[in-house]
Amino acid sequence: MPRLSEYELQRQAKIKENQELMKSLGILEASSNLVSSSKKAKATETTNLNSERKNKRKSLDSHFDQPRRKSARLSASASTSKVSIQVDDNLNSDPIDFLSTPPKKALALRKPPKQPIIEDEEDDEESVYEDGYRAPPPKRDSDGTLIFEKEPVFRPNLTPEEILKAGSFGGTAFRSHFSRILNSQLSPSDYEEFPRSWYSGLDTEKYLTSTEYDASVNKYGVKAGQALHEWENAGWVRQLDPRGWFQWYCRYYLGRRTRDDERQIKRWAGVCGPSGGRFKNALVKKIAATNGKWNDPSISPIIRQTLQHWGYRLTEEDYLAYF
Repeated sequence: MPRLSEYELQRQAKIKENQELMKSLGILEASSNLVSSSKKAKATETTNLNSERKNKRKSLDSHFDQPRRKSARLSASASTSKVSIQVDDNLNSDPIDFLSTPPKKALALRKPPKQPIIEDEEDDEESVYEDGYRAPPPKRDSDGTLIFEKEPVFRPNLTPEEILKAGSFGGTAFRSHFSRILNSQLSPSDYEEFPRSWYSGLDTEKYLTSTEYDASVNKYGVKAGQALHEWENAGWVRQLDPRGWFQWYCRYYLGRRTRDDERQIKRWAGVCGPSGGRFKNALVKKIAATNGKWNDPSISPIIRQTLQHWGYRLTEEDYLAYF
């Protein structure tokens, strides 16, 4: 055995001295008991884990022993059952915050059925409308839904005029803006392209061409949506409609048809479509979570304002379709 250095001898003496001190204070014994208890707890935990694994294996074996065939009647019944949708009690009315909030409890809501898409054999993806073509004006259903010819998916219930006069976009829908898409300045007089009735009675400098976003102009008194330059950066804006989706909708409403219609309608469906509209779904979840009324403007005003910008306002019929 090698001879210990003076430092190591001093170290061992110090350790022994500390142990004697801990023993005299009763600390050493308590520490030994704690280690012993920890070992016992670990052994118990291992035993319980092994037991759980055995039970889980039995459960799996039992599951796979069951016959795999199911009747068509049972399958049909299962397809119409309600689904569990997670809802957070402390949701912020901002839809972005809502989508990133962890779920806390489930409500028995169901997704409304998807609208059937009727294929038109005369049309295809490469069809091009003749210059100057104008589709007929949309018809309005008894519940206010707008029905456009040959368009089974796009079902807004607010016209461009109603969107503007309700108070939208913080008054900036047609403000002067340097377009990165066109590399030129957009004129604040662009709104004059549309029927005068759409903005009659409005203070256009406040409701249409304001240089600053004014949340008090909006119907729900809150700021909602992104600025045009943010949509440009995200790649959503095309040269055909350099002011974005709302400009496209105004022109589509008046009968213009282009190849970009399909893309814009898909965007609309993703926001407030009949079954996959994420902002519409978010609003319904929030109302249900608070046991509120479907038309209570104090519940999720930012989501309501956002939906309005996309030509939609929640109706009682649409709300009840989730239950």
